[in-house]
Amino acid sequence: MPQYGGYCANGIVYGIPWGGDADTWRMIDGKLYIFGGAGSRDAFLLDVPKNRALADKYWAEEVSGSNAFVQRTKRTTVARVAHYKSGAELALEVAAAKK
Repeated sequence: MPQYGGYCANGIVYGIPWGGDADTWRMIDGKLYIFGGAGSRDAFLLDVPKNRALADKYWAEEVSGSNAFVQRTKRTTVARVAHYKSGAELALEVAAAKK
Protein backbone atom coordinates (compact mmCIF):
# COMPACT_ATOMS: atom_id res chain seq x y z
CA MET A 1 0.00 0.00 0.00
CA PRO A 2 1.36 3.44 -0.83
CA GLN A 3 1.98 5.91 1.94
CA TYR A 4 -0.39 8.87 2.36
CA GLY A 5 -3.27 7.20 0.55
CA GLY A 6 -1.46 7.38 -2.79
CA TYR A 7 -1.35 11.17 -2.80
CA CYS A 8 1.89 12.87 -3.80
CA ALA A 9 4.20 12.45 -0.80
CA ASN A 10 5.84 15.81 -1.47
CA GLY A 11 2.44 17.52 -1.48
CA ILE A 12 1.65 16.02 1.92
CA VAL A 13 4.88 17.67 3.23
CA TYR A 14 2.88 20.91 2.85
CA GLY A 15 -0.47 19.49 3.95
CA ILE A 16 -1.66 19.47 0.34
CA PRO A 17 -3.24 16.27 -1.02
CA TRP A 18 -2.32 16.37 -4.71
CA GLY A 19 -2.90 13.37 -6.94
CA GLY A 20 -0.03 10.96 -7.35
CA ASP A 21 1.39 9.51 -10.56
CA ALA A 22 1.69 5.73 -10.29
CA ASP A 23 4.68 5.89 -12.66
CA THR A 24 6.66 8.18 -10.31
CA TRP A 25 7.43 6.37 -7.08
CA ARG A 26 10.22 5.35 -4.74
CA MET A 27 10.62 2.60 -2.16
CA ILE A 28 12.16 4.00 1.02
CA ASP A 29 12.77 1.73 3.99
CA GLY A 30 10.35 -0.81 2.56
CA LYS A 31 7.52 1.72 2.09
CA LEU A 32 6.05 2.88 -1.21
CA TYR A 33 5.92 6.64 -1.82
CA ILE A 34 4.04 8.01 -4.83
CA PHE A 35 4.81 11.43 -6.30
CA GLY A 36 3.02 13.79 -8.65
CA GLY A 37 6.00 13.83 -10.99
CA ALA A 38 9.77 13.64 -11.15
CA GLY A 39 10.21 17.16 -9.76
CA SER A 40 8.16 16.34 -6.68
CA ARG A 41 10.07 13.11 -6.16
CA ASP A 42 13.42 14.84 -6.50
CA ALA A 43 12.40 17.60 -4.06
CA PHE A 44 11.25 15.02 -1.49
CA LEU A 45 14.53 13.14 -1.84
CA LEU A 46 16.59 16.25 -1.00
CA ASP A 47 15.93 15.59 2.71
CA VAL A 48 14.01 12.35 3.20
CA PRO A 49 14.04 12.29 7.05
CA LYS A 50 12.76 15.87 7.34
CA ASN A 51 10.19 15.47 4.57
CA ARG A 52 8.88 12.16 5.90
CA ALA A 53 8.51 13.68 9.37
CA LEU A 54 6.56 16.64 7.99
CA ALA A 55 4.40 14.45 5.74
CA ASP A 56 3.68 12.02 8.60
CA LYS A 57 2.63 14.97 10.79
CA TYR A 58 0.30 16.56 8.24
CA TRP A 59 -1.13 13.21 7.19
CA ALA A 60 -1.98 12.27 10.78
CA GLU A 61 -3.17 15.70 11.92
CA GLU A 62 -4.96 17.09 8.87
CA VAL A 63 -5.13 15.13 5.64
CA SER A 64 -6.10 11.55 6.48
CA GLY A 65 -9.87 11.27 6.46
CA SER A 66 -10.39 14.88 5.38
CA ASN A 67 -12.07 16.17 2.25
CA ALA A 68 -9.11 16.45 -0.14
CA PHE A 69 -10.60 19.39 -2.04
CA VAL A 70 -11.22 21.40 1.12
CA GLN A 71 -7.78 20.55 2.54
CA ARG A 72 -6.02 21.40 -0.72
CA THR A 73 -7.88 24.71 -1.00
CA LYS A 74 -7.05 25.62 2.61
CA ARG A 75 -3.33 24.88 2.26
CA THR A 76 -2.87 26.51 -1.16
CA THR A 77 -4.65 29.76 -0.37
CA VAL A 78 -5.39 31.05 3.13
CA ALA A 79 -3.34 28.79 5.38
CA ARG A 80 -0.05 27.85 3.77
CA VAL A 81 2.42 26.17 6.09
CA ALA A 82 5.37 28.29 7.21
CA HIS A 83 7.85 26.15 5.26
CA TYR A 84 5.84 26.31 1.99
CA LYS A 85 7.86 26.41 -1.22
CA SER A 86 6.47 26.89 -4.70
CA GLY A 87 7.18 24.43 -7.48
CA ALA A 88 9.64 26.92 -8.96
CA GLU A 89 11.49 27.26 -5.65
CA LEU A 90 11.70 23.49 -5.27
CA ALA A 91 12.94 23.13 -8.85
CA LEU A 92 15.76 25.59 -8.12
CA GLU A 93 16.75 23.63 -5.00
CA VAL A 94 16.76 20.35 -6.93
CA ALA A 95 18.83 21.87 -9.74
CA ALA A 96 21.35 23.28 -7.24
CA ALA A 97 21.65 19.90 -5.53
CA LYS A 98 22.38 18.20 -8.85
CA LYS A 99 25.38 20.47 -9.59
